[in-house]
Amino acid sequence: MPYLKREKIDIIQLGGKEDEKLNNVLNYSGITDISQSAYVLANSTLLVGNDSMLAHLAGSMDVPVVSLYGPTTPDCHGPYWHTENSVFIEADRDGNHPSYSFHDPNVIKNIKPEVVAKNILKILNLKLEDNILTIEIGSRYNDNIIELVPDSLVPANFLPEAPINVRNDYLDSPEIVYRQLQVRKCVVITKTPLDVNILNQLKKHVISVSYEIDKNHNVEFVKNLKKAGIPFNLFTHYSKEELNKIKLDYFDLGVINLRKNCPKQI
Repeated sequence: MPYLKREKIDIIQLGGKEDEKLNNVLNYSGITDISQSAYVLANSTLLVGNDSMLAHLAGSMDVPVVSLYGPTTPDCHGPYWHTENSVFIEADRDGNHPSYSFHDPNVIKNIKPEVVAKNILKILNLKLEDNILTIEIGSRYNDNIIELVPDSLVPANFLPEAPINVRNDYLDSPEIVYRQLQVRKCVVITKTPLDVNILNQLKKHVISVSYEIDKNHNVEFVKNLKKAGIPFNLFTHYSKEELNKIKLDYFDLGVINLRKNCPKQI
C-alpha cells in the first residue's frame, strides 16, 4: 500500500457494511449498491481482492483483476471474463483439497504478501524492490505496524494510527529514538541501555521497551525502567544453558523470553 500511496494512486474499499475496514483508503464499504460499485470499478485501474462478486463484475468490464483464492479455486470460482493480464493467486493447501467453506479463512494467509504486491505493481508498471521477502508469518500477521531502523524519522502524518517498532537493536541511535518518541507512539527495541530519564519525560509515547539480554546486558537499566514505571519486556537469543547463568540477576524484574534467530537472507 505505501508504494501505491507514493505513486499517488487512490485506493477504494468496496464491500459490505460488515466487512473489516482497511486503513488509509477511501472506504465505500456498505454505502454503495451494486450499480454504484460497478461505476467505481468501471473507472478503476485494477481490482485487488478475494474470490467475490466484485472480481466477476470487474472482469466483465475488462478491469484487470488480482484475485486471491484460499478455500476456493480459480478454476471453479474465478471470473469467466477477464483481461489477459489478470492474475489469480491460489493458496498453498499443503496437498489438501479446498474446503469451499466461508468459515475457513486462514488458508489464504499462506499467500505471501510480496507475491500479491509484485503482481499488482507489474500490472501498474511499477517496480517492487527485489529484496522484499517474507521470512515468517506469525500470529501478528494482520497487525498494522511500522518497523523503523533509526537512521531517519517517520513523519507524524504517515499511517498515524500505526505504532512504530523502533529497532535500536539494528542500529544504535538513541538521539533518533528520542526524537521519534517526541512525535509518535513507539515500541523501542534495544540491546543497549537508553537514558531512562529521557524515556520518562517521553513516557506518554513509550508503548514499551523490549530489551535484549546479551553478553553486554545491564541489569541496572532494567531496574531503572521498573522504577520509572515504563513498561518493558525482556528477551534473549541465548540458549537455555547460557540463560541459566544470568537469569537470577533478573529474578525480581521479569521473565526473559527465549527468541529464535530468523535465518539471514543472502
